[in-house]
Amino acid sequence: MHLGQVVVGKENVIFLRPLGTGKTLFTTSLGIRACQAGHRVAFVIAAQWVTRLAAAHGGFARR
Repeated sequence: MHLGQVVVGKENVIFLRPLGTGKTLFTTSLGIRACQAGHRVAFVIAAQWVTRLAAAHGGFARR
């Protein structure tokens, strides 16, 4: 993947790998490079997306 391809296309990027494989290091570096190029960046882990989505839909349904 090339930084220019992601930024120019304004695409979302999701990295799915096992623990300890460098996902955070790589995505942080990618985000820093995008910021240095003048782009806006959002770095959010999956658990935060679940929380945001649940809040937007009134919380989790209880069974």
